[in-house]
Order: sequence, then structure tokens, then C-alpha cells
Amino acid sequence: MQETVNKSPKPMVRKQVLITADQNRRLKAHALAIGRPESDLIRAALDRELSQPQADQEHDNGDEWRMRLAELAGSVPEAKHLEQTIKENRERWRRRNDATRRKMRGDE
Repeated sequence: MQETVNKSPKPMVRKQVLITADQNRRLKAHALAIGRPESDLIRAALDRELSQPQADQEHDNGDEWRMRLAELAGSVPEAKHLEQTIKENRERWRRRNDATRRKMRGDE
């Protein structure tokens, strides 16, 4: 059932949706914490979701996602050292695994 509600400068349409009990609990808690009506939070979430391009519309060509990824990677300061950090982490994990294997075999 849809019915128009005229309590806002923008025309509104009433929608009934089903949410989980957990979503309901979190919605109520968040609305109370920030002092906004639940309906405002739901409308804001809808606006965010609907402003995202659809997957099939998002790709003008197959390389657009690569360009976006490169832009994002360049915006992360740690990205310059990421390869070295990964290498160090792998070595640290390898040493830890080796030590654990030795302990399990009783070599230590």
C-alpha cells in the first residue's frame, strides 16, 4: 500500500519494508544515539545505496575498474611500502610456522 504523506517539503510516499530483528535493534539504537528519527536514517541509507552506479552501468569499458583502483592505491601513503611489508610479513609467518612445527614434533 502506498500513500502520500505531506509532512515534508518534498512529497513522500509511504513504504512498508521488513527488516530483521537485529537491524531493527541497531536502527533504534543508532537513531537514539545521534538524535535523529529512524525514518531519516532509512532515507539516508536509501539515498546512499541508490546513488551508487549499478554494476552493468558502471563499466563503460573493461578497464575502468583498473583506473579507479590505481587512483585509490595512489591515495594510500602506505601503498609505496606495501610490497616490502608483505614480504616481511610472509617471512615472519614462515618463521613462526617453522617454530610451531618444530614444537609439535618435539624438536625443541
